[in-house]
Amino acid sequence: TGEWEPLNNSQHLKLYIHTAQKVFFDEEMTIDFNEKANTLMLKSPQQILSPRMGILVK
Repeated sequence: TGEWEPLNNSQHLKLYIHTAQKVFFDEEMTIDFNEKANTLMLKSPQQILSPRMGILVK
């Protein structure tokens, strides 16, 4: 558990970030689909943060 806060984004999705993990994220982040691995990838212009990102759909 912990605290979650909403992210401002240009998409029509509600995205949240865990407050304790926020320090690891860059200002500009992208969620992309990795066709080769059939997974979602979280990345920024500087780095790939998670090549196989988990997702929770409610």
